[in-house]
Amino acid sequence: MVKIDKGATSLEGGTVLGLASAALFAIFGILSKTLTTRLTTITVSLYQNVIVFVVLLPFLPFAAPVPDESIEWIALGLLGVVTTALMHQLYLFALKRLSPGTCSGFIALEPVYAILFAAVLFAEPVTLTVIISGMLIFVASFLLLKL
Repeated sequence: MVKIDKGATSLEGGTVLGLASAALFAIFGILSKTLTTRLTTITVSLYQNVIVFVVLLPFLPFAAPVPDESIEWIALGLLGVVTTALMHQLYLFALKRLSPGTCSGFIALEPVYAILFAAVLFAEPVTLTVIISGMLIFVASFLLLKL
């Protein structure tokens, strides 16, 4: 996790980043609903990915070391395509037919899918904290869909 300032714990930093991510995703949902009425979902996805690429590019030098085995690159590609690109494409497609609230309830499960795929593809450990977090996401999504 990231420290926000000298006095903040890593948990507080993670919470701030999580809230910022949620706020940005809410803005994305509102803009996407408008954009998908005028543009194709593929075009909206392209714009979203280009913006994310440009914003994250300056942080690339500070990223973890690049994978050295080709199987890791394939697994990363699958992880990105299945858990992110496909889910966002389905989200944008669903926005044309369902409310943003309903769509957000399903897309909020993306971290759960990513954790499962990372555990299978990269043998990432699934700790008790990860399990509890996944259950909280699942319950929150379920409650959102019930409202």
